Amino acid sequence: MLESRFKVKECSFDTVYGALDGYEIWAPRDVALKIEKRSCLQAQLYNVDLRVDQRYLADKGLFPCGEESESRFDTDFFLPLTSLTIQVNANPQLSRTMTEIIVRNSSREKRLDGTERKVLADLFDLVKIIDPEMILFPDADLWVPRMVAKAEKYRLAPSLNRRGWFRNLASKSYWSFEY
Repeated sequence: MLESRFKVKECSFDTVYGALDGYEIWAPRDVALKIEKRSCLQAQLYNVDLRVDQRYLADKGLFPCGEESESRFDTDFFLPLTSLTIQVNANPQLSRTMTEIIVRNSSREKRLDGTERKVLADLFDLVKIIDPEMILFPDADLWVPRMVAKAEKYRLAPSLNRRGWFRNLASKSYWSFEY
């Protein structure tokens, strides 16, 4: 029945448990749910929820930021990126002000303190100067919206990224299940 509506082909594919024989079916996710229901959860489904870009990388044996000789399962590989760690020295649950911020990069640590306006202006200037590819920021989901709002209040240009604009994104999770 599936072959009459969708592209289906026999295949063998690699899993963490070894090679498995099965079928590759080009169909929407709801078809996978129907297969599960009809098989009373006996069918083993793989790669049902993969995004197109993840699927492409997996099919080609590639992974982001990796070289051909590296394994995507290796936890120790070189990333030639400059990074910056920003840490507000306050509890985001208890404090709304940012009068002390610690900024670290590979070569040094800098403590910014003073009035909130001065600390934020110094932070934005430092980020512009260092121009990191990656910013590590504990509790950023709480602090960054406050920083942007305070930057508007103090008429500062928040430069926590290269584009100069911000938007909050909804959180997303990826789950992979084996049945």
